[in-house]
Amino acid sequence: SGQSSTNYAIGYVAGQLTVTAVPLSITANNASRAYGAANPAFTATYAGFVNGEDASVLSGTLACTTTATPTSPVTGSPYPITCSGQSSTNYAIGYVAGQLTVTKATPTFGNLTASQTIDNGTASIVLSGTIAAGSVSPPAGENVAITIHGASQTASIAGSGSFTTSFDTHAIPI
Repeated sequence: SGQSSTNYAIGYVAGQLTVTAVPLSITANNASRAYGAANPAFTATYAGFVNGEDASVLSGTLACTTTATPTSPVTGSPYPITCSGQSSTNYAIGYVAGQLTVTKATPTFGNLTASQTIDNGTASIVLSGTIAAGSVSPPAGENVAITIHGASQTASIAGSGSFTTSFDTHAIPI
């Protein structure tokens, strides 16, 4: 209203303003961990807020998860990290997956015992103990290579990560 003209009859027609939701991306941040370790706390990055807003204007709680467990193998890596749980009437939320990379673990040995045996004049060293990577022991039947001063021997894992293997003392350089 408020306009006038001597040459025109001005009429006003009501209009309609449509406000649409703004696209907002929530991207799971990539992460990594060693085989056997617990998954880290996953985080996400937001992109697309307007008017100085931030995640505090969203409803719900962000939850980021993966299908990987401490026993998920390195060979299946990377594993997807997916997020969900937030909503808004002002934002059209799209979730983008991240990746969890599982790396090889540094094994730890425990309860190591070594003994020397002589059979028909051939000396050998018998090495026994346990092996684990984080909280995970290798499964029974899996083989591990053990090297002493350049001499390697394969040991088959028994239950609870225990093993026993034997080295010919002639094969170990001193």
